[in-house]
Amino acid sequence: MKKLILIFILLVPACFGQFAWTDQSPAGVSDDIWCVKYANENFVAVTNKGRVLTSTDGSSWSVQTLNANTWLVSVTYGGGLWVVVGEGGIIYYSADLRTWTAARAVTTSRLNGVAYVNRTYIAVGEAGVIATSSDAQNWTLRSSGTTEFLHGIASDFPSNSVTYATGGKGTILRSTDFGITWSNGSSDFQFNPTRNSLTDDIEIAEYGPFFNGTSGSRRIAIAGSNGLVWARGNPDVPQNLPSAPVFRGLTYGASNWVVAGDRGIIYTSPDGSKWTQRFSGDSPSTVSTDTVLSIAYAETLQKFVAVGGRGRVLVSSAPPTTVINVATRGTVVPSDPLIGGFVISGTSQKNVLIRAVGPTLSAFGVTAALADPVLTVFDSRNVIVATNSSWGTNANVTALVSATLRSAFPLPAGSRDAALYLTLAPGSYTAIVRSASNATGTVLFEAYAN
Repeated sequence: MKKLILIFILLVPACFGQFAWTDQSPAGVSDDIWCVKYANENFVAVTNKGRVLTSTDGSSWSVQTLNANTWLVSVTYGGGLWVVVGEGGIIYYSADLRTWTAARAVTTSRLNGVAYVNRTYIAVGEAGVIATSSDAQNWTLRSSGTTEFLHGIASDFPSNSVTYATGGKGTILRSTDFGITWSNGSSDFQFNPTRNSLTDDIEIAEYGPFFNGTSGSRRIAIAGSNGLVWARGNPDVPQNLPSAPVFRGLTYGASNWVVAGDRGIIYTSPDGSKWTQRFSGDSPSTVSTDTVLSIAYAETLQKFVAVGGRGRVLVSSAPPTTVINVATRGTVVPSDPLIGGFVISGTSQKNVLIRAVGPTLSAFGVTAALADPVLTVFDSRNVIVATNSSWGTNANVTALVSATLRSAFPLPAGSRDAALYLTLAPGSYTAIVRSASNATGTVLFEAYAN
């Protein structure tokens, strides 16, 4: 008879209303900061005076002049390289954020956006310019079919089956071959005809979840002039924003969409439908009036960083985190795995740390600890969500370690304990723990919402 552990985890969404934005602008920087990204444990931002700003926490910044008085517009990370693009078609790349190399120029048009999609760097810019590269050094111009400016670029990660580039006068281009060929992608999006038109400039594109009722799916979202916020294939988003600024920054994190733009306006929404204005302090009187040009979210730090005019850097406080956890210990035998069930309530996705601790139990005096647990998580349709047999092999191991530090005791480097850090939609899930070698042993099953 299998051991059945019923674990009901009622997950309450973090209260975004308790976020406060504080000014962390670096001293001596009055440049307009045009883009910020978080990757590889660093915030990296670029300015219109040719400078690169870096920070590990969003509060303390290092400043480096890459190309004096040259407008740097966008930055991305992928394939082990940071890539910066800007005025005059300049492109720089770096593996360590210290030494930068100029790539071979293929255009004199300003490049406004850059992204890394399926081992390909894609840059977009003025006059419909699009260029791609596999190594960030050698670039090839691609035909876009438009002369409008292009700025936003995003793909449906992790499949990367469709990439969108957006720009002036409602331009939406789509590519299904990682930036080589492009076609009109406007029909993929729904919009609010009472507020927006197909001539609104589209400044930014981003990827994340949109929800309708209790169900949801991940979608490309775009934002721009006249308070524009569209979602790909989602006609149920009413876009009931209380004003119509030009939005220039858009991201998703902490179970919320965040959009920002002219006059320092910042709005948040848990579902892409109902939006609430946020401030850099406790009231509208303390909101920054400097335009917000870009915004990024660091999951491991649980904070947003918004950047903009006159060197402005706004950093959100981390949301209040209530760690809900259940743990139980049992014995796994070849014919009798350990089974745990948990339920995610509400309408928003949640981050969940799930662990099957075996070998490390020996350090706590547990005899006959299972040496090789295999942890597999199934959804309500009995489809495998993820599986792991050695926690250090996870692709998101940095986020997993951060979640562990918030919730549980650390696991030794290289141990065969199994763990997963997953972002899961509302629903019921089952976790099964087996032995990789069909052995018998004791295992500790844990589930944490954080």
